[in-house]
Formats: sequence, structure tokens, C-alpha cells
Amino acid sequence: MRKSCREDETLFRAVLKTLNISPDILEEVFFRSPKLKKVKIGEADYELVSEILEGVKSIYSKVSKGELEPHIAYKNGEPVGVYPILIEHIGEVERKYFKSFNEALDEYFSVLAAKLKARKKGLEKIKKKISDIEKTIREYEIKEEESRRIAELIMENLYAIDFLLSEARKGGTPSSAGEVCRVL
Repeated sequence: MRKSCREDETLFRAVLKTLNISPDILEEVFFRSPKLKKVKIGEADYELVSEILEGVKSIYSKVSKGELEPHIAYKNGEPVGVYPILIEHIGEVERKYFKSFNEALDEYFSVLAAKLKARKKGLEKIKKKISDIEKTIREYEIKEEESRRIAELIMENLYAIDFLLSEARKGGTPSSAGEVCRVL
């Protein structure tokens, strides 16, 4: 199934969609020939397309011949990719080379798996904190409702409370339980 390309689309995007190859490989081809980067699909001619295809073929040829330089690229101590050959478009990076591409892949994905595990653990801690906060909120809501009911009872019985307090200040006591109930 052929994918259609817009005339104003860059040649890079059009080739990426059409050939369905690794973006890193295509990026490397375009990096090695900077004039290609800004070309729109409507400006492309046979010569430019041939240059791209030759670049892709050259990279795949190195791999198929076994001319490998398996490595992990790091920026600021963080892995940014694992590559079977030297890729220049990623810029200045530290590289750790391996005897085989499988070794490089194993280490790269082991590091990523460890980071993922650490993030999941951190996420679990955050979820626990959120759960604890939600529980505390529910407890405060219950206490708030209790306090509101007490405040309403006080307001409803303010006259009676005021009467009882004034009697207590006078040193007197209501003469009977009936009088207390009448006031309340």
C-alpha cells in the first residue's frame, strides 16, 4: 500500500513514511548529506532520491558485511540508544563499545529495565502517599461533619445554654430536672 505525500512535506518525512526504515538510519543518511534535510518532496528529483537510497544501502551494507561497531551511546550519563554501527547524527556522546551487538542490546535493555523498575517503585510510593492523603481527607470530612452537628446543636440550644451558664454564675442551680428540660 503506497502512502501519499504532500508537496510541502519534507523529503525526510516522505521517505520515512514510504520506505518504512529506521528513523536513525535515515537520519544518518540525511546527516551525511545536509543538503537533503530541507528539501521538500515537490523539489526532489531522481538524483536526490538515488543519493538517499545509496546512503541507506551503504549503511545496510556495513551491517550485512559484519563491519560492526556495537555500542551504547550516552549523553550526560544517560543511554540514548544502542547501535550496531557508528552513528554520527546523534552528536557528541560518550560511547561504550561491545564485542557483539547482542551484548550491547543486553546491557542497554537491562539498564532501561532497571530504570523502569525504579520508576514503578517511585510511582507506587506516590500512589501510597495519595491514598494516605485521601484517607486523611475522608477522616477530616467525618470530623468536620461531627463538628458541624455539634455547632448546630449549640446554636439550636444557645438560649438554654446561656440560661444555664447565667444560673451557674449566680451560684444557683435550676430547682428541678423539669426546669432544666423546660429550658432545653
